[in-house]
Amino acid sequence: MPPAIGTKIREQVIKEWLEGHTRDKIAEDNQIGTGTVTDIVSEWRKEIDDVDYESVRELSICCRRQGINLGALSSSVRLDNYISKLGTSHEHIESLISFITKSQEPQRLLDLTNQMARTSSLLKHPSLTCITIIGYDSYLYVPTVDRI
Repeated sequence: MPPAIGTKIREQVIKEWLEGHTRDKIAEDNQIGTGTVTDIVSEWRKEIDDVDYESVRELSICCRRQGINLGALSSSVRLDNYISKLGTSHEHIESLISFITKSQEPQRLLDLTNQMARTSSLLKHPSLTCITIIGYDSYLYVPTVDRI
């Protein structure tokens, strides 16, 4: 059985997670596995859910240091609600964001993702005839429609 993770590493993991670092980066920085990062963060979040005031204090201090006010925090709550409505996990969304961030053209990737999302709602339209996607480096074209 591996040795228990020390308090200093746990605090560093939470600090880096709150700063927005990826799970992979946090694991590398602290020489632990990505699953351990997830476990530490999950445990910390559970402590917050159980109203562990020391964890709330840590979060508050971290927010203040980073200049995060209540308005920015409320945006995070809003995003959390979107994630819940999607029925997915924070880890999946974090992985997607990390992938987009690491891409060579993140803005283009976001634009394509938005186009795909808009187009997917058209798939339910009865007069939709086709969607054209040409090659890796091309854009998703607006589907052709017989009639509107």
